[in-house]
Amino acid sequence: MDNQSQERPIETSRNESQSAGVVFRVQDADGRGPWKPGFSHRWVEDRPDHENLIPWFNEFGDVRERAIYGMVMGCGCRTLDQLRRWFTPSEYKTLLGFGYQAVKMQIGRVLAESDIQCVFECSKPLNQGCEVVQLYAPEPSVWTYERLKCRWSMQASDSTRPTCPIPTPRSGNSRDDKSERFCSA
Repeated sequence: MDNQSQERPIETSRNESQSAGVVFRVQDADGRGPWKPGFSHRWVEDRPDHENLIPWFNEFGDVRERAIYGMVMGCGCRTLDQLRRWFTPSEYKTLLGFGYQAVKMQIGRVLAESDIQCVFECSKPLNQGCEVVQLYAPEPSVWTYERLKCRWSMQASDSTRPTCPIPTPRSGNSRDDKSERFCSA
């Protein structure tokens, strides 16, 4: 088979809609995504690729006509890589502070799809039956970073305990703090 026959269609008709599958999205506890009037300016950063992130209603038109009455509609991505196109690590970190998380969910069917997003429907609210997923690797903490660099030495006051310099988390500038803490093995 050639690559063109394996590509997903940009839009699907009601009869050709793709059945159940998994999508990834970022949402709050109510199942609402962060792209909403009056809120986006609080977390979206200025970046050159915004013109590539087309709102679903501009890309697909009114796909609500294809939805089955009573179903819940949402927008998401088929892969985590697609989802990362919508949220930079720093934007996602900001969203975490506002109570948003990346989730994986089972859906009923896809109503429209492109290489950056899909519009789907499912039979239950978007905040039910979700599994939180890790969109980006967690930032290394000071403790983890310093343990990797740890140089074992003997402290004069207690020659039986190995120590390494680890900045105290309470300090204003952890990189300049030279206090020592005991490493835990």
